[in-house]
Amino acid sequence: MLTGLIFFSVDIYSKENLTDFRYVINLGLSEDKIRVSGEHLPEGLVVYHIKVRQADKIKYRTRLGFFQSRSGAMKQLGQIKKIYPRAWLDTTKKYDLSIREKWFGNKTVKPSKTFANTSVLLTGKETEELMEKARRLVAEQKYAEAIKVYTKVLSRGDRKLRMDAQEYLGVTREKNGQYAHAKAEYQEYLRKYPTSDGAERVKMRLDNMLLANAKPRHKLANKKFKTKTEWINYGYFTEFYRKDTFSQNGVENERSSLSTALGFFSRRKSDSSDIKLELTGSHLHDLDNEDKNRKRLNSFFIDYSNRPKSTSFRLGRQSHTRSGVLGRMDGLWADYQFDSQWKFNVVAGYPVNLFETNRIDDTKKFYGYSLDIGPFNKYWDFNLFSIEQEVSGLQDRKAVGGEIRYVSPKGVFFTLVDYDTYFEGLNKVYVISNIYFKSGASLNMTYDKGKSPYLLSTNALQGQPFSSIEEMRNNFTEQEIKQIAIDRTSEVTTYTINGTIPLSKKINLNMDVTMSNLSGTPSSAGITGTDPTGDEYFYGAQLIGIGVFGKNDTLVMGVRYSDTHSYERTAYTLSERILWNNTWRSKFGIYYDTTDKTNGAHVKTTRPSIGIDYIHSRSLRLEAEIQHSQSTESGDTLPSETEGTFFSAGLIYDF
Repeated sequence: MLTGLIFFSVDIYSKENLTDFRYVINLGLSEDKIRVSGEHLPEGLVVYHIKVRQADKIKYRTRLGFFQSRSGAMKQLGQIKKIYPRAWLDTTKKYDLSIREKWFGNKTVKPSKTFANTSVLLTGKETEELMEKARRLVAEQKYAEAIKVYTKVLSRGDRKLRMDAQEYLGVTREKNGQYAHAKAEYQEYLRKYPTSDGAERVKMRLDNMLLANAKPRHKLANKKFKTKTEWINYGYFTEFYRKDTFSQNGVENERSSLSTALGFFSRRKSDSSDIKLELTGSHLHDLDNEDKNRKRLNSFFIDYSNRPKSTSFRLGRQSHTRSGVLGRMDGLWADYQFDSQWKFNVVAGYPVNLFETNRIDDTKKFYGYSLDIGPFNKYWDFNLFSIEQEVSGLQDRKAVGGEIRYVSPKGVFFTLVDYDTYFEGLNKVYVISNIYFKSGASLNMTYDKGKSPYLLSTNALQGQPFSSIEEMRNNFTEQEIKQIAIDRTSEVTTYTINGTIPLSKKINLNMDVTMSNLSGTPSSAGITGTDPTGDEYFYGAQLIGIGVFGKNDTLVMGVRYSDTHSYERTAYTLSERILWNNTWRSKFGIYYDTTDKTNGAHVKTTRPSIGIDYIHSRSLRLEAEIQHSQSTESGDTLPSETEGTFFSAGLIYDF
């Protein structure tokens, strides 16, 4: 067991490190080092001591690390408190670096996929995921759900994608038959982005929509026009520099990086077929440590469909969240439309985890089929699916399920059921209902209950010294692995109600309430079980005003209260975006929160920011933003002060 005294600094602000085992548990504080017996603690962790000065006395803080996620650490904390009742959860600090690097260097790390940004405004990555989700919803003709997602991007998303979201929101409303709303969205786009590359395209969409919905002056003769066959190529390139300077209790540290993203799209339409090529990826270059460089191939596929459409296929790296597919995959999706209301789909390939590798992982493979039925009575359609997945010759997942969708101008109802026949249990029950009112208000209700993560045989690897199921099979039988996987999988239940109320032509009020509950897990196979979190509550309210102080400004004010088993937090946000002319845009914002932790600590955080955009041409935009963060912690824990300045600047080129 490794112990020691450390006086070093560590980067705990960089986004790239947020998932790299940044949580620890404090076992206690005393004048002498606490003697810890390893038999009472989980395997694979390290106990170490921190030397601190308190009231002119030298004391020792005993810490247990390192945990990949807050939820994982909280699961262990419940058991540890039975032996060390004063134990509490903390994040890694500057003085943890030496121990963490030694421990971390001997581990095969799989970064957490569940870490969530808790700020009111979404990060670039979260916004990209929402945009991808909205695109899938549109492709599946779930227009009302897509409208909700695009609206969320416009109100909370990263600024680099809001222009696209504004255009796609108009397109989606038009597809949904909401022509008045679509007209307003197109006009809003032209007002905000008059010199963008998309301005001419949006203007054409607006004109075509108005013309299509106008009464014809005379009957037009039926003519068959021949489609001009040609390749249309377009894409984007972004380059951003980021520098973070921060300090804790006077100890300073810096980090800088250069991030690049590229997307290329090509499409060919003819009378007989439609072909699409897509390639998107990103690269992160850490200017301080090249070992932390990261490159990702997000998508790389060819899509073909014939005309009139009866058959289509997509081959390569792609993403799906329907018919039982769990996200990104390398493989084939194909479908055959044998009737206007019946379509048969098949899918096969390898699941992809970009956090682990960009290469094809052939240790896991899956195949499945599904049936799309509808629409019936204009608004109803259904889906039934069956899917199987194997890992190293072992059953990883075998599920059946289906979807029910109702989409109309008055509202949306959607439900998904996923039942695993191998584990004989429900993986997911998801129900969402959206109601739209003539006044412009909307009410959304969501019920989400499912396994966390999805129930797979590979869940049995959690906490084990094995790097693969193949290694684990040398020590456990298939039935034992199956039971361990069940033991390591929690269940999450979430209820959400949110609504939008137009207070005036310029101001909307958004409100939401969420209740979440994470179940515990039993102890087995040498891994200590976890306690349930109990019910956790989150409340939010937000005022969004457009043109409140001027013709081209957007004002957002929000408050959010969180009541969890580990902390209570109240957060306030205020932001203002102004379009000065066709060339310059600016934004400023301020975030403030107060947090009371169950360990007795009281934390105050203030984070002001200011940004400016320069629109050089329809193709090129330059952006810069600077943010300062200051946090103080007091109460029963060791007082600390943290400051950070974060600067980013770069370009976005559309071609």
